[in-house]
Amino acid sequence: MQSPFGKLACVFCRRRKIACGPPDPEVSDNACDQCQKRSLKCEFVSEKRRGARKMGHSKGKEREVSC
Repeated sequence: MQSPFGKLACVFCRRRKIACGPPDPEVSDNACDQCQKRSLKCEFVSEKRRGARKMGHSKGKEREVSC
């Protein structure tokens, strides 16, 4: 199922780490197949989760190599 923001899984499927499949065409509800099976409300996250990577997490940690 496609969210309004692209190919993302709904909140339930993302939390359970399961495939978020297309809705059943026989059902008028616009929920994914996993939410339809469980009679849940199919919700998508509205904000973007990506952000800038933090640099320097290994800064100051130098390895000592002994030969």
